[in-house]
Parts: sequence; structure tokens; C-alpha cells
Amino acid sequence: MAHRSDATEARDAEQAIERVLREERDAAAALDEARRDAAAIVDAARDEGRAIVNRAMERVARWQAAHALAVDRRSDALRGEADRSARARHAPQRDAIDAAVARLAARLTDRTPTAMAARRADTAFAQARLQARHGAMPDEHAWHALEASRTAAHYLALARSGPLARWVEGMGDDADLHRIERELRGRWRRYVDEVARWQAPAWRDATRWFGVLVELPLVAGLLRGDERARAAWPELPANADVRARAEVLRSAGFAPLAALPQDGGARALTATWLAEWRRRLPPGAQRDRALSAPAEWLVPRLRDEAAARAAAVEPVRRALVKLFRRHAFSPVATYAHLALVALDVERLRGGVAARSLAGTPVAGERA
Repeated sequence: MAHRSDATEARDAEQAIERVLREERDAAAALDEARRDAAAIVDAARDEGRAIVNRAMERVARWQAAHALAVDRRSDALRGEADRSARARHAPQRDAIDAAVARLAARLTDRTPTAMAARRADTAFAQARLQARHGAMPDEHAWHALEASRTAAHYLALARSGPLARWVEGMGDDADLHRIERELRGRWRRYVDEVARWQAPAWRDATRWFGVLVELPLVAGLLRGDERARAAWPELPANADVRARAEVLRSAGFAPLAALPQDGGARALTATWLAEWRRRLPPGAQRDRALSAPAEWLVPRLRDEAAARAAAVEPVRRALVKLFRRHAFSPVATYAHLALVALDVERLRGGVAARSLAGTPVAGERA
């Protein structure tokens, strides 16, 4: 009897252990299911939140674009009135000009809170336009759709129908690569000049010189006599000597760079550009170290080969976007925006060049 009792107790204990283990498994399964449900709810809420933010940003961008267009029209009308009025007035006396210059210099160097707030208000006009242009820049989805093109003609056709239209509108599908590059450089210079005119007069000269930064590799090539660089200036004879090439640079507005030796190297070229840019900044602005940050992000890319630039573009883009947002309503945002646009123009030019030179699908692309 004792033996049967022990066996019964053992069997009961074994069944109890199995029930406990089964309940633990059921509880673990229920917990996993609850976690999956919670993760699905969180993902759905995150997607909905992103959709709300995206819709809000689209509405803001549309409003800013409409506001910028209205401001453009009003400013054009005011400039026309100012031109007509200026023609009817005599030139101001030299003493009045000197006094105005002195007042402007004092305002630019005044560090009191009131003066700094006034300077910040001066940039609101430019920031509204910059924000509208920034919101209209192509995103990665647009780039992926564009870069799926197999031919240069199809690539250009897609670019004309999207946010890059201003850069390729009017370009013929049969244009050779040198002509396309000259068109892009001309449009880049006009874009920089347009952005400069949004700013206060004291900043315009430095902003226009900032646009020269992206042309430094071409300037270096012309100083060395490279064939591709010479093709950028069709008026330059094929057998042009160093003096003729320097004269072309001076006539193009690059006089500070024309005096450099042809073997000066990239560092000497960028150092000369930087010194000239700082010279053109308003008095006192040289103390703001953040002003040079967009240029510092672009300069290393200008020294690298094309493959290295393509691999390193995203970290540069993220850093420039951060600068644009962190320094809104300041000239730093202007230079960050120009640097971002320069990256887009570089990517656009590279896409056209790859398809123009290959004449066949680019390796690794979809049909």
C-alpha cells in the first residue's frame, strides 16, 4: 500500500509540474502577443504622427512659396519706383554718403540686444524665401525616381517635371556635356545672385563670393591648363598660355584667384578664397565662427575625387540641414542653403554626365 501511495503522489506531482509549465508557456505566449499588439499600435501612431507633420509642412511650404511670390512682385514694383525716383534726384553729397556708411558700420558692430534684434528682423525677409526654397528641394524619393533613368534624355525630361526644373529647363536633350556644364554654372551664378539680393546690402558681396567656392576645382584646372577646365570657357583658345588663362579668370570675377601659381595646389586656392570671403564680410562679422561652417563642410568634398564625394554626401547634407535649422534668421542659414543647393546641382550634373558619357544604362541601375 505504501508503494502504491508513493507512485500516486509522484504521478500527481508530475501532473502538477506539467500544469505549471503549461501555464507558464501560455502566459509567455500571451505576453508576446500583447507586446506585438502594443508595437503595432505604436507603429500606427508614429506613422499617423509623421503623416500629420508632413501635411503641416506641405501647407507651410505652400504658404511660404505664395508669400515669397507676393513679396517678389512687391519688391520688383518698389525697385521700379526707386529707379524712377533715383533718376529724378541729384546724387547725394559726399558728406551724406560718409554719414550713412558710418551709421551702417555702427549698426553692424553694435552688440546691444536692441541692435541684434534689429539685425535679426532684417533677415526675416530672406529667411521666408530661403524656407520656401528649402521646402521645395528634391527629397530622396525624387532622386531615386530620377536616377532610375537609363538615358540622359530621359533623365533631363524627368528633371524638368520636378523640383529641379529651374536647373534644366530649356536644355536640349542632344546638348553635349560641356554645354550642359556651362549652362549649370551660369544658372548657379544667377541663383547665388538672386539669393544675395534677398539679403541686406552689407552681406551681398560676401554671398556672391561664397558661390565661387563650388567653382574652385574648375579654377584650379584652368590654372593648370586642364582640357576640361578650358572647355568651360569657350572663348579661350586651345593654346592659351598662363597669362591668357589668368585674364579669363579676372574677367569672370575671380581676380583674387587669378594671381595664384598654376602649381599652387588646392590648399592655397581655398585659403585665398577664404581670405577674400572674410574680407568681403560686413565689419565685425568675422568674429562669428558659425559663418564659415557651411564652407568648411564643402571644402573637403571639393578636394576629393568624384567617387569619394558620392560616398560622403549624406553626412555633409545632414550637417548642413542642421546648420540651416539651428541658425535660422541669420546669414549662416543663407550659406547653408547655398551649400545644400550646390550638392543638388553637383548630383544633377553627375547624373547627366554619367548617362551622357556611357550612352547605356549606368551600372547597378534599374531599367
